[in-house]
Amino acid sequence: MPLHRLDSPIVAAHKLTSEQSNTSVIYTFADDTKLILKIFRVLAAGHNPDVELQEALDGTGTVPGQYGSVNLTWNHAELQQGEDRGRGRADVVVVQEFLEGSTDAWQVMAEQLTQTNGTLGQTEESIRALGALTRRFHTELANSFPVAPATDAGRATIAASWRAREEAALDLVPELRVHQGAIEAAYANALAQPWPDLQRIHGDYHLGQVLEVPGSGWRALDFEGEPLRPLAERTRLDLALRDVAGMLRSFDYAAGSAELSGGDPQVLHAWAAAASDAFLAGYGDLDSAQDGLLHALMIDKALYEISYEAAERPSWLSVPVNGVERILRHVS
Repeated sequence: MPLHRLDSPIVAAHKLTSEQSNTSVIYTFADDTKLILKIFRVLAAGHNPDVELQEALDGTGTVPGQYGSVNLTWNHAELQQGEDRGRGRADVVVVQEFLEGSTDAWQVMAEQLTQTNGTLGQTEESIRALGALTRRFHTELANSFPVAPATDAGRATIAASWRAREEAALDLVPELRVHQGAIEAAYANALAQPWPDLQRIHGDYHLGQVLEVPGSGWRALDFEGEPLRPLAERTRLDLALRDVAGMLRSFDYAAGSAELSGGDPQVLHAWAAAASDAFLAGYGDLDSAQDGLLHALMIDKALYEISYEAAERPSWLSVPVNGVERILRHVS
């Protein structure tokens, strides 16, 4: 069911060519409205979070407007043993506002990094606003969907995933084993603290998932998560701080990318630290327990990045490896 009505006729359309997991078409209407129609090429039974979450956030000023969606339903009569048994649905299309003239945050920060002297300058206010946007959509999601306390079993499951990624990364980069004790200490500290409730989150949050819209500020998008992960994992209640950790790692990645291009490491990572502080100031104060949990999630994210870069972009491996070491220095 469409959330917004549009009566103007279509006058032009073109397909985007840069996407890997979806197919997107931009439609231009006679009144100059532009919409993006996204076709999900990887289907899973259930409600795609890119449809479900952005529909819930529509009208909050945190995401592009949602105009409607299409889902596929099927029914295997031979499997039915009760109501809804054997029935399934999958979202196949979503139509959203196309934000003309917008620039993703990675590009915004990359441009700023070519001019930095280690400080944020005029970008500080914008990064604070990005933190505030993140807090706002987390609050909206917590109000729109059920939340649940982090039980001992739930914490154990999350901790097990931390340690699995830790072992995978340390196997790939054995020299990091010198830091294994510090990593384990950070995880133990996080597990000993009280945890906030678990809730629906973005799940794959970084600078490339946020657009700066001229005259309107930031908008978050692509709440689908990682399309190749099972839908049950992508819709599972999680820690909102996981999104925060993802964005802080993205600032470090932006600095690391500039360093690989020949920039001054000290200047660039001073900028990344200042950007992280500004983002957290916009997001809102974290208490000491949340701070320890955030550091554990940042370490976990960096260890995941090590496994990814080792497999896909070995020339970038130094970025997350150095990131782990910087996080541990801050923790200690």
